[in-house]
Amino acid sequence: MRKFKLRIKINTSLLIGGQTSSTLLDAATAREASGVPIIPASALKGALRIELERLIKALRGQNAACLVSDPEKACSPQNPCTACKIFGGPGSEGKIRFTDAKLADSLRKLFTRRNEEDKYRQEPTGAGYGIRHGVAISRRRNAAQEEMYFNAEVLSPFPQECVFESELWLLRDFERDEEELFRAAVKSLEAIGGDKSRGLGWVKAELEELDPERGQGQPEARPQAEADKITLLLSPVEHTRVSGTKPASYFLETLDHIPGSTLRGAVAKSFSDSLPRGWQDEAFKEAFLKKPTLFSNFYPTVGGLEPPKPIPLSARTCKVYPGFNKRAETLDSKESHGTRDILIDSLLVKKGREVGLPLFLDERCSFCAATLKPHPPGFYLHPDQQSGAGGARRVTTKTAINRKTHTSQEGQLYSYELIDVKREFDREHRVRFVGTVTNLTPQLREHLEKLEHLMLGGSRGRGLGLAKVRVEPFVEDQEIESRVDGFNEKLRQRMEQICSAFSGSKEVVDKLRQTMEGRLFFSLTLTSDLALLPGMDQKGLQGEISQRLDLNDLRLEKTIARTSIHGGWNDALGIQKDLIPVVCRGSVFVFSCTEQEKDTLCNNVPKLAEDGLGLKREEGFGRFTFCDSFHVKRLEQR
Repeated sequence: MRKFKLRIKINTSLLIGGQTSSTLLDAATAREASGVPIIPASALKGALRIELERLIKALRGQNAACLVSDPEKACSPQNPCTACKIFGGPGSEGKIRFTDAKLADSLRKLFTRRNEEDKYRQEPTGAGYGIRHGVAISRRRNAAQEEMYFNAEVLSPFPQECVFESELWLLRDFERDEEELFRAAVKSLEAIGGDKSRGLGWVKAELEELDPERGQGQPEARPQAEADKITLLLSPVEHTRVSGTKPASYFLETLDHIPGSTLRGAVAKSFSDSLPRGWQDEAFKEAFLKKPTLFSNFYPTVGGLEPPKPIPLSARTCKVYPGFNKRAETLDSKESHGTRDILIDSLLVKKGREVGLPLFLDERCSFCAATLKPHPPGFYLHPDQQSGAGGARRVTTKTAINRKTHTSQEGQLYSYELIDVKREFDREHRVRFVGTVTNLTPQLREHLEKLEHLMLGGSRGRGLGLAKVRVEPFVEDQEIESRVDGFNEKLRQRMEQICSAFSGSKEVVDKLRQTMEGRLFFSLTLTSDLALLPGMDQKGLQGEISQRLDLNDLRLEKTIARTSIHGGWNDALGIQKDLIPVVCRGSVFVFSCTEQEKDTLCNNVPKLAEDGLGLKREEGFGRFTFCDSFHVKRLEQR
């Protein structure tokens, strides 16, 4: 893949709007959270496209480039104009991928410094920016317009050279004179950003092709994947946007994780590009069609390689003082009364009521007697450790450009919600995504071990979604038997506490003990959505589990679940995916079988956990944890 370095030398103050919001100013130029200014990839792409279209029209006539901002005048994906071939158009991906232009390292220290309390984070110095004031003019009176005073915070000019650098990736080879036109567009680029006619954003651009071997150094030693299972670590170097159903509004939301379907599509494209016959190659068909590789969802974490898990729907936290762990109020955090899990207690309440024991579930906070509420969506690593990477978002607003007037298009303001990967942190302390890939073919495993980068999610050509890839050994779960023993031991301890505290009929208490005697209980906690056949109910799910675990006397004892509808967008075909019913991640099912079937259960659970439940398992659906320790160790708030 050919790569280029684009250097942008700033000769005047700079204003790139839409990236950074301000409560005191009308506009602020784009910058990272650390305070360092950037030129967003979308701004570079838009400015160079305008220059390219101007050159094409001058050389070939006004009709040589389409008006891509007008759907009625844009060219078709089957017959794109030169500009759409290079930069992309409606329904077609461009040949060049842009990244955000970043400031040269020598100048970054002016804008950012290390946080004194958090050594891994950088914070703004406040230097390097100035405020420009303006007053709108009334064209009718040729005087200042009342109540139309505005101001903007701009990047100030420097006594030394202020240079931004962006890396461009050529995804497909240029045709004929396309490279000459693109280089000419770079050379003729004179201004970028807002208020160019008022003297802002005047630049000089240079393009340099990078040597494929340059800067690579010694290749990183990578562990060899064993058999057909690996753990995959994705380390984003750019913010990422992953959406489900294509929205109709101008606000494009993002998911909080990388779905297995997204990663599967990215790996499939990368793998096909490496094969002589592409999608038609036999190695590709073997990996994705005949013997489908199974991709899990990839959830965010910081630091280690252990995949985080969604917080179960059975988790409850104080409504007044919510939080995962109990803590006192400090300067940087609010007071929290912690979280507890109600699965075992709610199961005992259900079993007790079946035999006439008048039990109820105490859903009051242990510390302030406030009502408990379901814990907000999030992720955890261990029962006592919440993942610090979940829920981080940032919003960037963009404006479509009118190619006819070369100004902002009215009514075409839109916003992206992004997964904030904490780019201002050191690389080792940024947000990562961890998941597993199983049922690999040897050819696909070898490709993943050599793979350096993947492009994930939406707006990949505008500086979003690039992630480094690292393969790690797959860790087998060796605690199946101890997990089921621990779950049953805690369940019976809790039952004895209830029975000893009950002062009513001894017959009823004995009946509860008899009902649970000889039964082995276990839980399945969904770590991803479970896709079901339309019309499939709990009995159908119970039948599938009974058959695949080879259990003759399986009973569904308790369910704490939420259902939804799952859609999506097929990027390869450019169409919406069919809507399917799903049981949401975090849902919990408790089953029981006879104690004589314990060995059969423990022997068959690993294979079921690896393959998953329900439909679309190759896309990450139907993953679960068996007898999760969260339900055992979180019986009290702490």
